[in-house]
Amino acid sequence: MDNFIKSMKCPHCQENFSGDVSFEDLEKDKDGIWWLEKMRCSKSECDRLILILCCSNLKILLNSVDNVCQERKDRIVEFLQEQEDVNPDFVDDRNQYDYDEESLTGLEEYRKKIRNEIRQEGIVNIRYSNSGLLKAILGKSEANRVLVHPKANRRYVPSEVPKDIAEDFKKACLILSDCPEGSAAMSRRCLQHIIHDYFEINHGNLYKEIEDVLEGGQIPSHLSDLLNMLRKIGNYSAHPIKSEITGQIVPVEENEAEFCLDVIEGLFDFCYVLPMQNAKRLQAYGKKF
Repeated sequence: MDNFIKSMKCPHCQENFSGDVSFEDLEKDKDGIWWLEKMRCSKSECDRLILILCCSNLKILLNSVDNVCQERKDRIVEFLQEQEDVNPDFVDDRNQYDYDEESLTGLEEYRKKIRNEIRQEGIVNIRYSNSGLLKAILGKSEANRVLVHPKANRRYVPSEVPKDIAEDFKKACLILSDCPEGSAAMSRRCLQHIIHDYFEINHGNLYKEIEDVLEGGQIPSHLSDLLNMLRKIGNYSAHPIKSEITGQIVPVEENEAEFCLDVIEGLFDFCYVLPMQNAKRLQAYGKKF
């Protein structure tokens, strides 16, 4: 059986990993066709289950069937051509199997079978898949995906971070999958608190405050690049409400909410963790000398 491999950041341990995805078909309703994606973190120290609820409509799934089968067809044609180039007497005998997905005839029969099932039953029955083709069809489809376990990405908040800032960050993480707009709002407020607290810059406008931080030259280049990218992704200049009322829930760009959390994590290290670590080192060396 072929596997459908997916690479992602584990929402439990926050480490990047690649793992096999399994699927469980659910039902169809007015919102679309539902299924569950299941993965397990491959990191031995984590080894936790990840569940993602998925929903797609009929047209998108049928397009995914055609696209994935066409990709497989192109690979088969390329393979056959390579074999014929090496051996002119090569004969492909795999078409003797009606549903052999490694043959052109079998692949076409498989495509028709899956399309008919989706049309007639409105669900994708996993038991008909004895290979990775159906996994690829589901995994590559443009579905709405919601992380259901764990409820939120478990990002670590260092103890050195002030309590009010840490609470905003935790709330932003908690609602990320359910409401990215709300998560982004909490993150913007958290980011502004950091700028007020550590950099002592307070204009009441996040865009201008970020600008002052960048022009001040106090942060390393990698953090400057992240902050500048955040302004561009969020398009703060075109959406002044994001800067003037940071906690206001407004539409966000794709991945903006998660990227904002990444930027804040970098600021946590620079603004709070590293200064505390350096202070402890100086204190330890002071006792020695």
